[in-house]
Amino acid sequence: MNKELLKYYKCPLTKKTLNLSDKASISGNKIVSGKLVCGAKQEFSIEDEIPNFIWPFKLREGERKSLNDYEEIAAEYDKVASFPFDTFGYNEGETRAYLIDKLKIAEGATVLELGCGTGRGSEKLLKKVGSTGKLFMQDISLGMLGAARTKFNNQEHPNVFFSLANGVFLPFSDNQFDAAFHFGGLNVFDDIDASLKELARVVKPGGKIVVGDESIAPWLRETEYAKIIMNANPMYDFQFDLSILPKNIENTSIEWIMGGTFYIIEIEVSANEAPKGNFDIPITGKRGGTMNKRYFGKLEGISHQLKKELFKAAEKGGQSRVDFIEELIKEKLKSEN
Repeated sequence: MNKELLKYYKCPLTKKTLNLSDKASISGNKIVSGKLVCGAKQEFSIEDEIPNFIWPFKLREGERKSLNDYEEIAAEYDKVASFPFDTFGYNEGETRAYLIDKLKIAEGATVLELGCGTGRGSEKLLKKVGSTGKLFMQDISLGMLGAARTKFNNQEHPNVFFSLANGVFLPFSDNQFDAAFHFGGLNVFDDIDASLKELARVVKPGGKIVVGDESIAPWLRETEYAKIIMNANPMYDFQFDLSILPKNIENTSIEWIMGGTFYIIEIEVSANEAPKGNFDIPITGKRGGTMNKRYFGKLEGISHQLKKELFKAAEKGGQSRVDFIEELIKEKLKSEN
């Protein structure tokens, strides 16, 4: 781990600054081993230059199972990873390039690859950021991350940084990255919505997030094609719940690729916690008013018959219903005063 990274990594729990312990082993500009400590006294180890930010220390059952599964297949993963692409007749390299192009990464950008696995798409991300950018590669499995690290050693790729972490607790500051990418693995996250919120937290406003995983497209789910696929791998039966997406996003789209077997969600992070609109623009027509008046200005205790008579009187007088009722109320209040 490069010493420079101390200013980038934060405590995954508190998001506070981490300090290097006195007993760290340092070689030149690299921290070989040691501990990173935050003010709340949580300690995160560095071993063989890789910081371990996995939190909580005792993972939930689903996270533990995913970690164990990935550790078991890490050594053989690259031998079988192309199977879905071959099955549906898609070129893996071209498909990954298509997804990464969606991020709109400029040279010099700082990018996070969440769940990088063995780094099968990382080279394309690295080309996008160029020699002046930074690529943070993160995974929960040391076996998978170790395989990726072998492909991108520090001498040839000094701007690639590796860490172990849980996607629900990212060890970074707010607005740190220009873009974030994750492809394959999201479906098995214990808390998908929390992970997406974390990605939206660490990516700058205007930055892109692209995520995707297995899922049969809705219009294909009852076909024999889909049933054959889901029978072979139940993961394709997964259905993404769009309601869990973070609120501070805009210009969001979802598509299905590879013969309708993988969903891809493209998100642009917004500076606002939720979309904003001008709800005070007058609305023409019989009803009139504004969106705010229609929502907040509802009358209580009015009989259906009286409402009909009010609307009829407003139409006869050539006014919108809102203007007519407001005028009546104002006249009444004026007379009372």
